[in-house]
Formats: sequence, structure tokens, C-alpha cells
Amino acid sequence: MTKRSFYGIMLLASIVVTLGSCLGHDDDYVYYDDAAITSFTLTAANEYTTTTGSDGKVSTTKTELTPSSYRFHINQVSREIYNTDSLPSGTDSKHILVSIVTKMGGTVYLKSMKSDSLSVYSSNDSIDFSQPRTFYVLSHSGKVRSQYLVKVNVHRQDGEKTGWSTPGTAEPAKEYTEGMKMAAAGGRMFLFGNNGTATEGCATDLADGKTWTPLTPNIEGGLDAEAYKSLTAQGEKLYILSSGKLYSSADGENWDEVATTTMKQLLGATPSHLYALTAEGTIETSDDGGKTWTAEQVDGDASMLPTRDISLCYNKLVTNENAYQVIIIGNGDDDNPSKARIWGKIEENDEYAQPGAWTSLGDYDGNMYPAPALSGLHTVAYDKGFIALGGHGLGTFEAEPFGNIYKSVDGGLSWRTDHGMTLPTEFSFTGDTFAMTADDANNIWIVCGQSGQVWRGRLNRLGWDEND
Repeated sequence: MTKRSFYGIMLLASIVVTLGSCLGHDDDYVYYDDAAITSFTLTAANEYTTTTGSDGKVSTTKTELTPSSYRFHINQVSREIYNTDSLPSGTDSKHILVSIVTKMGGTVYLKSMKSDSLSVYSSNDSIDFSQPRTFYVLSHSGKVRSQYLVKVNVHRQDGEKTGWSTPGTAEPAKEYTEGMKMAAAGGRMFLFGNNGTATEGCATDLADGKTWTPLTPNIEGGLDAEAYKSLTAQGEKLYILSSGKLYSSADGENWDEVATTTMKQLLGATPSHLYALTAEGTIETSDDGGKTWTAEQVDGDASMLPTRDISLCYNKLVTNENAYQVIIIGNGDDDNPSKARIWGKIEENDEYAQPGAWTSLGDYDGNMYPAPALSGLHTVAYDKGFIALGGHGLGTFEAEPFGNIYKSVDGGLSWRTDHGMTLPTEFSFTGDTFAMTADDANNIWIVCGQSGQVWRGRLNRLGWDEND
């Protein structure tokens, strides 16, 4: 026998002995006492969305959720499992599939919602998570049992819908028959309007909206009839232009004269600059609260700047905290418009930044969603974009009065109907005189002329606490 054959026989014998040892002694099998859930993952759930068409018919659409979008956290101290990013409000929480992984092969049991009975968990069986559920993990050895409380959070509101309330009536607004404008500053909402001969104002606390107190400006002779158009808020201050003088105030009643000017209208403000329209139809800006003014560069035909129903809005750039995207939008004097006039610029406030030029936006062939030409047009910055509302359509722009809220998410280039942001069904209105603005809490405020009706609404998801 060769040496190689001898070693082969010895190796085979050792394997046989080893297998015999393993198969003949069950007490050598290792059992583990660990009882813990190490992973909890959503694998399937459906969202149901109900919509009502223009014909009044109600339809329901089913959408499969993307499981990876919703992460579940496991607190091993409190033995709680939950998702911080809630599932959409239309989720069928009674039929959800989940995947559960345990440590060392522990067995998972689900406690009944009606009794103390337990059933073995299966990843193929849907589970009712309409209320918190209790799971148990039994260790491999059968000696240790751990209990977990699982909460599947589902939004009670549709984040893309707008919730409205009507806190009260702005009685003074019933007299503002020729136009109105609103601005929020210092924890209060201010409303100024034209009563036919002069500008008057009133105010309410932002937390109220029910009681609107008439204001008595300390300006000799009062505010002229066009002054309301210039109402502007910057930080805690209000600014207004009347009879060739620029004023500032902290309360809407005590006004300080800032400068004498030939400006036609104060357009609005960013945190750094005031903007105004000159009598010659150009734009000027001030970075010292209106004391001095500098001409702005207009890249294009300045005669095409808006002349009425003007709003100035801005959004902070995500790429530069000291820069803003600013737009001016409004109607022109043309008799048969097809769209509103909108201009924009980038305002940079770094030390060595160069002034940007105003350019016309959305004025190009093939734009299927131009800025809406609506009577009494009001526009505000909202939800990282801009929203616009107005009365009847002007010229060739066909629109029902207050039929839609339009939104632009591309800096004002295109404006589409926002089907999530709709006016309340109880909204009723005659005429085109109204005011709209937004406050720092993402509330949209609308005050209707003649009736003085006040509406306050917010896109639901903008009211959710991010920590929740």
C-alpha cells in the first residue's frame, strides 16, 4: 500500500467518525436565548385617492406605495417600532404586508386585536395596522420572550389638499370697493383699500382674523386713493407711498416720513431691498429703507412692465442663502391681453455681487401655460413657488372668476392650475375686489370686497411638524 493511499483511507475514516458523532448526539445542538426584532420593513400597501370630476362623478384610484420611501425605526429600549414619515392619508392601513427579521432565528407571533390569542407571523399575510399592534418574539431556545409595540403612522390629512377656515368678517373691508392689498408684519395682518376717495386701513392679530380694528394714520390729510397699491412689508415694518411721500410704520397708525419722491408706486420688498415703479415706467431699488434709490437695469422693452394689479414676490435660492429669485407680475394697459406680464431677476447680496437685470419671463412662442391674465390679479410666494388668483379672465385669457388657483414651480415661466390648492366650496364672491397674501406660518389669507368675508387656508403638509 502506498503512502498516499494510506492517508486517503485515514481521512475517510475520520469523516465517518465525525458524522457519526453529530448524528448520534442531539444534545450537542446549540439553542439561542436571543429574542429581538432586528429589521421591520414595509413590503406592500395601497393608497386610495378619491376625486370628483367636473361632471360631479366620484372616482377612486388605487396606487401601490413604494416601500423604500418609508423607513421604520426600532427602539430596543422601549421595544417600540414606528415610521417617522407617515404613510399618505388614503393608505389602506388594514391590509399591509411587512417583513420582519429576528436575531438568531427567533419566532414572531402577532397578538389578536380582540383577545390574547397569538398567531404565527407570516410575511405573506396582510396585517391590520389601523391601531398599534403587539408582536412577540420567542427565542430559539424557547426560554426568552420579548414584546414589541408596532405603530404604523398614517397621515390623517391629504398633504396636497388645502384646509380652509373662515375666522370672521373684516367689516371695514366692506367699504374698500375700488381695490385692496394685504401685508403681514409684527404679528399682525394689515389690510388697506380704496373707499372711492381715499385709502383706509384695518388690522387683526395673525392668531385671530375675527376682529379687524380700523386704523387712524397720523398723516395729515390721510392717505390718497392710490396709496393702498404701495402697501409693503419688510421685516417688522410697513411702507406706503402717498402724495409723493414715502412713509414707514410699525403699527399702521404711527407713520414716519422717510423721503419725498416722484415714485409712482412701491412694488414690494425682499429682506434686503425695496422696489418701486417710477413715473417714467422704470424700476428703482433701495437698500437703506427708502432713503436713497438706484435705477435697476431692465433687459428688454420697459414699456412691457406691468402697470396694474402688480405683485412683487420672492423665494430664497437654495444655492445661496443671500440671494433671492424675485418676480414682478401684473396686468398691462393693453385692451386684449392673452397673458399677464411677468418679469424676474436674481437679487444677490454678497459683498462683491453685481446687480442683476430684470428680464421678461414666459414671453416665448409655444408657452402653453402663460401667466394668467385675471382681473384684480394677486400673486404670492408659496410652497417654494408662486401662486396666483384673480377674477374673470381678461382679453383672450378665458377663466371663470376665482375658478382656479394657478401655481408656478419654475420661477414664473409656466403657470398651471393647482388641483390640490382649491378654494373652499363655501367661497362666494361678487366683483373683482379682493386681497390675498401669505404669512410666515404658511397661511394664505383672502379678504373679499363688499362682503368683507375672510378666509384663511394652508396646504396641509405645510402645517405638519417636521419633528413628527
